[in-house]
Amino acid sequence: MSSMYRPPVFLDQLIQTEKYLDYLYRHYTEVQNAWALIQEKCRGMSYRWLVDDCIFWSLDTDIKQHDMSKLSPEEFQAYRKTFYPTSHEEKVAAEKEYDAALEHHKLNNGHHWETWMQLSNWKGDKLEGKYGSWYRDGRQQELSYWENGVRI
Repeated sequence: MSSMYRPPVFLDQLIQTEKYLDYLYRHYTEVQNAWALIQEKCRGMSYRWLVDDCIFWSLDTDIKQHDMSKLSPEEFQAYRKTFYPTSHEEKVAAEKEYDAALEHHKLNNGHHWETWMQLSNWKGDKLEGKYGSWYRDGRQQELSYWENGVRI
C-alpha cells in the first residue's frame, strides 16, 4: 500500500504566507505607482496639496507607509489565515482574530474613514476629517477639488 506524501501543515503555512506577501507587495507597488502617476499628471498645477510642502510631504509619507500595519503582529496572521488559509477550518477559526485585525487596520491607516472618526469631531451627519468629509454610513462625500469640477 503506497501513500502520497502530504507536506506538514507548516509547509502549507509557508506557501500561503508567501502568497500573502506577494499580494502585499503587488498592492503596495500599485499604490506607489498610482501616487507617482497622480504627481506626474498634476505637475505644474497649483493644487494646494501640491504647492504646500507640509501637506504634500504629509500625504507623501502616508502613501509611502500605505498598509504597513498589515505586517504587524496585530494583523499579519489574521489576514493571512483569512485570505490565504491552509484550510477551510483555519479560515473559520480565524474569524474573531480577523475582526480584531481589521479594526486595528482601520484605526491605524489614514486611508480608512474610521481613522478620522476617531481623530475628528462629528458635525451633524458628517465627519470633517483630514481627506474630506464622510457621511456617517460610510459613503464618501466628494472632496472639494472634485466639487469644483477639476478632474485628474
